[in-house]
Amino acid sequence: MNASIITWLTQRWRLLLVILTPLVLLPLPILINNPQGRCGYVVIILSIYWITEAIPLPVTSLLPLILFPMAGVLTAEVVAPHYFKDIIALFFGSMAFGYAVESVNLHRRIALFVLSWVGTGTKWIMAGLMGATAFLSMWINNTASTSIMLPVTLAIVDELSVYNKNSLDRRQRFLLAIAYSSSIGGLSSLVGTTPNIYLKGFIDSHISDGTVAIFCGILPLILPDSNPFNRRHDWKYEPIVKWTSLVQNISWGAIILLGAGLSLASAFQTSMLSESVAKALGFISNMPQAAAIIIIVVISGFFTEVTSNLSTATIFFPVLDSVATSSGIHPAFLILPCTLAVSLAFMLPIATPPNAIVFASGAIRVIDMIKTGIVMNLIGFLVIFLVANTWMPKIFDLNDQTTAIFLNMTTRTI
Repeated sequence: MNASIITWLTQRWRLLLVILTPLVLLPLPILINNPQGRCGYVVIILSIYWITEAIPLPVTSLLPLILFPMAGVLTAEVVAPHYFKDIIALFFGSMAFGYAVESVNLHRRIALFVLSWVGTGTKWIMAGLMGATAFLSMWINNTASTSIMLPVTLAIVDELSVYNKNSLDRRQRFLLAIAYSSSIGGLSSLVGTTPNIYLKGFIDSHISDGTVAIFCGILPLILPDSNPFNRRHDWKYEPIVKWTSLVQNISWGAIILLGAGLSLASAFQTSMLSESVAKALGFISNMPQAAAIIIIVVISGFFTEVTSNLSTATIFFPVLDSVATSSGIHPAFLILPCTLAVSLAFMLPIATPPNAIVFASGAIRVIDMIKTGIVMNLIGFLVIFLVANTWMPKIFDLNDQTTAIFLNMTTRTI
């Protein structure tokens, strides 16, 4: 009898989880009958579905279009545009450009070049790919660098698989390595990731990363695949990449996934749930500086797993500015560590586009990303904490509260 019950539950656990999760959490919006409670209710449901993969991730990612309007948090007219905002254009353009690189086998050329420099040892190959990805992410968007390096990495892993058939674990390790390297590399320069730019105050309102990515992604769909000025009489116009081929190779599910993350960020702000989270941090003003820094790093680092890094920065920066001012310390003591921590999105596919790109390859499960990502998060938190309490104050002269190294974030809007 017990065995049959276990078998029955094993076969139907996904369906039971999908049905029971909203019912078990139903007291939350009933007891907290305001937009914040209802938003929290929807966010928890979506997070459980995403983590357990009880239903396919793209299907879960479409639920904000239903749940937020039904909960009265956002209207459908507000939710829908998030599924093709500028960052989605960046994501699509980067994936299109990555497929163009793959379609002409340029990625294999790059793979051979990397192998010629680092040798054939698995560890050295991974180190070479991670270094190349991190270096690219210092100067171009993390999404673009991951899209460029993904086909290169897959090509190298495929070559290694010829000699070792047990390649699934290796494929997972390599893909996570380039995703994490792009996020880490983006921390190293002002232009590497959006929160760094936001902190400095340089935001171009006309030409964005999405504009450039779409331009690069569309070019292979327009440019001919052979020289139109040759003397061949049988020349026929064919683009480098055909639209039909691109449609079949783009991961539309990952695009929907990213759109859901943006709609969550909007719901956090519109429902004022973000302000409640921020106000809960008021206790930090009474804590020692080192303790306040580690708490800010941990909270912002985990918070960015369920919303975009820019949204997290937008939520936390004004609050940290006021908390630091009331505590009598330079705001940069809290804001700079937070800026770095919000880019440590290693645990979920929705956390950042590089994670979504490697997840779209189909070789990684959410649980694999969580198990690896939490270790990466903890290491990153420790490094940021050490930096914030050692050479960062010396570099920026933060012991002098009049030092102006960035704009007052309370006056900035996006």
